[in-house]
Amino acid sequence: MTMNRLALYLGSLALAVCAAMSATAETTTAVESPHELRIGFADAFISSATMRSAVRSYYSFGSGDLPYIDGLPVAEADKYLRETRHYQYRDWYSTGHFFLGYQYRLTALVSLGVDVDMVKMGAKSKAYNGYGTQVETLSNHLYIWSVLPTVRLTYFERPHVRLYSSAGIGYSCYTGEWNNTRVLQHGAGLNVTLLGIQAGGKHVFGAVGLGAYNAWYVSREGVDWLPFSRILNASVGCRF
Repeated sequence: MTMNRLALYLGSLALAVCAAMSATAETTTAVESPHELRIGFADAFISSATMRSAVRSYYSFGSGDLPYIDGLPVAEADKYLRETRHYQYRDWYSTGHFFLGYQYRLTALVSLGVDVDMVKMGAKSKAYNGYGTQVETLSNHLYIWSVLPTVRLTYFERPHVRLYSSAGIGYSCYTGEWNNTRVLQHGAGLNVTLLGIQAGGKHVFGAVGLGAYNAWYVSREGVDWLPFSRILNASVGCRF
């Protein structure tokens, strides 16, 4: 999804929310069981693969030290080669996204709430000095958290089935340890469900959704982008 299409989708969703709230301003009908809690799981395949590729290219292993030691005195070159570190990664993993969501149904069409999301990613790495000698083995991990205020539109409803779309934007951060360094980065997260389906009874239901989650983090090197996870999500929930 390009940024233009995403902006168009969010704009359309905002207009629909405004229209719905305007239409119900004069006449408000109480919604039965307006509170909703969900707990669910979603994929992280694309974001995990993107992160793996970016880290491997950043921590390259090879002859990159040669330009730095060319022309240096032997003692300085030896010191540099002993202290520098290159990393090779293996055993990559991602837990996928675990999320908890709450929605309050204002009208038959519009609900407002919040999603709390967590995904853990990590890998083991072997550290080598400039001579190619392994000096240590490291265990790396990152926890990615997001808190996203969310608006949802339920545009089709029958006794046991509901169709909806939603969008949430808010705070995101990642924290953990990478190559013996503690990391903490702050940023923003965006989650869009293009099509969601709820099926079940009056109070208990299951749901699946198709959409995308993106996050951006500001660092010294610029802006890091965690792209396109939560393509497919599944959850169970209750209304009360």
